[in-house]
Amino acid sequence: MVSAIPGDTLWFVVSGNQQQAIAVATFVSCRERNLQDLLSGTYSNIELGWTDGDQDWRYEIHYENLIDITNCNVFTQIVGQKVVRKYNSRTRNCAEELDRIYPQIVRFSRAVCHS
Repeated sequence: MVSAIPGDTLWFVVSGNQQQAIAVATFVSCRERNLQDLLSGTYSNIELGWTDGDQDWRYEIHYENLIDITNCNVFTQIVGQKVVRKYNSRTRNCAEELDRIYPQIVRFSRAVCHS
């Protein structure tokens, strides 16, 4: 996340299930977690429910405009075990053209059905 800048698009992709994208958001900031300073607003791994294994969750990612796209059936089919991956439409490392569908997701996420 070191190379992310405010305004970048974050795609939340689950492993398995053809690496389905379940949400998209706008990156705000990334900061190192300070577990010693409770006044900083950072929670412990236990408070966050991160109790599986002995992981070092050092960074906290802040984002806004989270859109749940679970029902949009966006399957990235990205192969590999990386937590953070930079998307590049030119390398075709993804089955979906995320930069092309993102404006549609934002547009239709604001649609309201009136009955």
